[in-house]
Amino acid sequence: MALKAALAAQAGVRRPPARTDTVEGFVHGRWAKAIRGEVAEAGWRNYVTVLDSYGLPRIGSVLLTRLTTADIEAMYRELLVSGRMNGEGLAATTVVQVHRTVRRMLNDAVRWGLIRVNPSIGAHTPRAERRPLDIWTSEEIRSFLDATRRDRLWPLWMFALHSGMRRGELGGLRWRDVDLDAGRVAVTVQRTTANYRVVLVEPKAGSRRTIAIAAEVAEVLRAHAIVQAKEHAEAGCPAVGLDCMVFTDRHGVSYHPQRLTKLFSAACRNAGLSPIRLHDLRHTMASSALQAGIHPKVVQERLGHTSVKMTLDVYSHLGTGIQDSAAEELHRLMSLTGRSDPAIGESLEETPEALFAAARPRLPRKLSNRRPTAADNVS
Repeated sequence: MALKAALAAQAGVRRPPARTDTVEGFVHGRWAKAIRGEVAEAGWRNYVTVLDSYGLPRIGSVLLTRLTTADIEAMYRELLVSGRMNGEGLAATTVVQVHRTVRRMLNDAVRWGLIRVNPSIGAHTPRAERRPLDIWTSEEIRSFLDATRRDRLWPLWMFALHSGMRRGELGGLRWRDVDLDAGRVAVTVQRTTANYRVVLVEPKAGSRRTIAIAAEVAEVLRAHAIVQAKEHAEAGCPAVGLDCMVFTDRHGVSYHPQRLTKLFSAACRNAGLSPIRLHDLRHTMASSALQAGIHPKVVQERLGHTSVKMTLDVYSHLGTGIQDSAAEELHRLMSLTGRSDPAIGESLEETPEALFAAARPRLPRKLSNRRPTAADNVS
């Protein structure tokens, strides 16, 4: 076999690349299997889906050791023009997601000694424009909570607005994680999907946390627990225990995450509001907190972001309003207005030019028209 390969190479005949030599062979033959235990199930399925849908149809047949930055950039350009199933182009944010997945895959190939450098590192990616956040105003929050107060899931909507927890964290919340007396809720697991199949996974990196809840919110959850126990008894399902999910249907069955999304959209429409995503209640909480002057570090910890920088980057659109509020607060604290000093009152009436002229240093009249002498240098 080796002799045949050598003779073929000498004759200039190229051997078709073996499946294990190609990018596709590496992904499905080794990489996907190796990392499955390193990442959350939903994250693993997302990696594989992104590569199968967008990456491998374009670079899958290329030899792993021959893959170049030019190949990867060509793939990104093609995705932007005709990456969808219907022939339309992908959004820049999706192409950036493809890039991150390809980069992770090739980083592992470098780590395992299969290639020397990662060709995706130098690839130019499209600039992903951050989509504007759909955030409710305080009036819309009150309108929604008032209109849905008789909704069976009103405790969930209210708690989502108050806690800022993600959809998977809300769906995975168990009564053992809730301390109503202390006013604390622990985020220890999230209930998410992988190809529509529900899986329980660890919270996102840095998101395992404890959230303080207000006394009124604790009372709402306490009342919800009583109603839930009654519903379980009437349905003949097991009694509510510590391992029971906090938010279930009347028969004690946990909601599918996508079902929660649909129920929330229906609640928005019933309240006469334009539907926003359930995840946008999280953005609404964070934006309201920052605009109220709550320290960004506190908001970061409540959201479960890995750093306060991430929080400030996500909610950078609030910068102008927060800066304006800070300027007014500083102005008030320093008592720059309303003072009784008449000189300050008069200066506020003057123009900037007059104030600058008044502040300009002037030489004493007796020194202005003569040369300096040695006596002037004596201190």
